[in-house]
Amino acid sequence: MPPLTAIGFCTAFTMPAAVAAVVEPAPPERSGVLNAGREVGSAVGVALLGSLVAGTARFEAGMRTGSVISARCFPAGVLPAVTVVGRAPREQARAT
Repeated sequence: MPPLTAIGFCTAFTMPAAVAAVVEPAPPERSGVLNAGREVGSAVGVALLGSLVAGTARFEAGMRTGSVISARCFPAGVLPAVTVVGRAPREQARAT
């Protein structure tokens, strides 16, 4: 239970900053699409990991499998976020 509590607590603090980092540099006509994509991705991720947990005979095995998959997918999401979000302020600075 403590790891799940830590995940929930830390997510509550990181998600608003992550959303702001992605949506603020985007042009106004694209910010809605980015936010909708984030919402859909979150819902699909929760559904997929929930099906892994429910599909196993033991809850602990399902949670372990879901956590390992999430941990391996995290770097795949960080790379585009760092390159795209990190590039946006520099491009805006060059345009002015």
